[in-house]
Amino acid sequence: YVTPPIWGLIVSIFSLMAFKMLEGTRTHLKTFLFWLAVNGYLLYLSYVVTGIMSGQDYGSKLFTGFVSYYSWVKFGRAEIFGLLTIQLIFSLAYGLLFSRPVLQLNHSRLLAAKNNGKPVIFLSVVIVPYLIGVALVALTTFPMDATYQVIRIFTFLPVFLVAFLGMSLYKAKYINIAKGGLRSVSTVGVIIIFGLILLSRFGLRVMVNPFW
Repeated sequence: YVTPPIWGLIVSIFSLMAFKMLEGTRTHLKTFLFWLAVNGYLLYLSYVVTGIMSGQDYGSKLFTGFVSYYSWVKFGRAEIFGLLTIQLIFSLAYGLLFSRPVLQLNHSRLLAAKNNGKPVIFLSVVIVPYLIGVALVALTTFPMDATYQVIRIFTFLPVFLVAFLGMSLYKAKYINIAKGGLRSVSTVGVIIIFGLILLSRFGLRVMVNPFW
């Protein structure tokens, strides 16, 4: 019942640990690890949200993950709702762990030091990639699993808010920022990756029959 969200959380934790080990380097692997951590955590959090939205209805497509596990261990309806609500509230605090990496993926200490600089950093490091990611997910998966995708997309919002507010806890002089920014990326490579993502839509729609 809870293997996917637990694995998502584990991946998120180890990705943040790996990100910290790469502090000060100019590798794009940091960007990959940051978004792997975010998406792993959102996989976990989305199962909490879908559990609440399921209304504990066994026939609901959202009746999966934590809500189904709590039902399996014979918790009452009020107990399940209370557990999921508490889990949701405490889980949002995890978003604070993304605040420092957001500042580190920016490569201007001067911008990070300004009060009006942090919204600019958040826009370029988080919001713009998020919108690009939403567009790619829609292009490759819609309308497959549309309900789950919409829930996961909107689950980003409170997490982003917590991460943004948490940026105020850090001063620029204590942030390890890579000098010179990240190394340049091949345009051809980006085009190839973008094309493969779009082609994946056709692979996802292929019906595969078992060999036995």
